[in-house]
Amino acid sequence: MPFSPRDGGVVADPTTDPVNGNPDAFAGESSTGATFRRFFACFDFKSATGIAQNGLSVTVSADNGSGGRQSFFDLEDNGSGIDVTTYDYGAGAFAGPVTIASGLSYADWINIAVEVLFYDGAGNDVVNYYLNGSLIHTSTSWEEYYNDYQATQHPLGVPVQSLLYRVSDPVGIASVSGGGFYIDNVKTEVTDIPEPTTIALIGAGVAALAGRKKRLI
Repeated sequence: MPFSPRDGGVVADPTTDPVNGNPDAFAGESSTGATFRRFFACFDFKSATGIAQNGLSVTVSADNGSGGRQSFFDLEDNGSGIDVTTYDYGAGAFAGPVTIASGLSYADWINIAVEVLFYDGAGNDVVNYYLNGSLIHTSTSWEEYYNDYQATQHPLGVPVQSLLYRVSDPVGIASVSGGGFYIDNVKTEVTDIPEPTTIALIGAGVAALAGRKKRLI
């Protein structure tokens, strides 16, 4: 399970120190000790083969750096294109999969972004998903999952600092050996939530990131 860079390191004590003694590296509610309230991450992806890879499934989550996730989306090969799905949480259960994009080309580089806005209080965080600079889905974070099922392990809440990538389909792993996705231009940042008058600039910034020249690393 590879992570994007984790400025706050691996969280050793999520119960009493969820920001691992590095509040400036995390975004989360004030109870967590995080300095910032907005997490944003984006990257470019493309099929590594240019053809169908049935069973290929890679999930990506905003994460605290040790498996504490606050969102989830899945890049899935449906045999004729790439779908993006997610699961929303509410009323004590996960709902989904919810398809938020479908039939994406095997030939194109695609930019995807996730933005988590943390607001103090229950059930009010916001998660936005963007595809090539356009907002495609809005939901809540998983904060209520932790309140419902892991309150003892995470009494202060779960802040995030990085992206977690997971190959989730054990059947698909063998069938797509040697293939998969190219992942490039990974960017993560933690900031304050912008004022309403500047929110439009976020979309413009995402669009600019999606439009720049792609390269492999």
